[in-house]
Amino acid sequence: MVEVLDIRARLAEKAGDVEALAVTFSWMGMRHLFSGATTLGLTLLHATAELGREHQLPVPLTRAVVNLAANAVTNDAEEAVQLGREARTVAQRTGVRRWVSVAALNLAVAQFVRGEWDGVEQLLTSDVQWEPEDRLAMSIIDTFVARARGTQRLWGDDGPVDVEVPPGYDRGWLLVDAAFRADLAGDRAEALRLAVSATTEYGDLFDDFLHMWDLAMEFAMAGGDRGAEGELLALVDEAPVVPPLGLRAHRARYAALIALRDGAALDEAEALLRHSLDLSTQWGARAWLDDLDHALVGSR
Repeated sequence: MVEVLDIRARLAEKAGDVEALAVTFSWMGMRHLFSGATTLGLTLLHATAELGREHQLPVPLTRAVVNLAANAVTNDAEEAVQLGREARTVAQRTGVRRWVSVAALNLAVAQFVRGEWDGVEQLLTSDVQWEPEDRLAMSIIDTFVARARGTQRLWGDDGPVDVEVPPGYDRGWLLVDAAFRADLAGDRAEALRLAVSATTEYGDLFDDFLHMWDLAMEFAMAGGDRGAEGELLALVDEAPVVPPLGLRAHRARYAALIALRDGAALDEAEALLRHSLDLSTQWGARAWLDDLDHALVGSR
């Protein structure tokens, strides 16, 4: 794969085909991101975006900015919102429904993390023609925002989602949807099982993994299932790669909550809460900052 991309890049340079070069940079960037070479992958995606902006190439630009926005959600929520807005604008210029749909979804996820819930609701009530798998993910974001605000979902409930999806990304959202339904029905054990399955099936620690992991940890702690807690914590603690900032912030938050639950000394629990608050602040994740502030006050 790497050799093929190298050859493609050289041919594009030789032919002076800027669009082919941008597309190649994009594929190379994604390959390195998935392999764990994050800095190199992001550098190539930024190069793709610059070529797209300079030469008015909406499709390569959209592909690059959509993926940059998705990556930023787990590391810099403010940047993710900015990139998400640009991605949505350029996606509409492509006229390709798939890009318009996924760009809107990425913006909604970024706005959820950032705590810009009015923006999420605007997207939920917009005229976006959602791809089926993106509609599934948006339904979950609708639920996340409703739970955070203590309100009803804007989309209501049309029953279990029937979407043909492959293992991985979209399969995870399907399992999260089922987990929410089990929890609503009062079957907490099944809700936990499904949330853990969503997390373990996702495949790596990036992109939407942290949302699934957070939900599974919430259910595990609520149900007092120490075995599930240990399994979920090990996914992060024993990973062969450095987790993104957002996942580290979630991990620190649960370390503090577990310490409080298990009767740790107050100064130890407060130090853990402050560490989690610092990481969440760096991340720009306003969705969890109020909860951390309340936990910090309650620990004193």
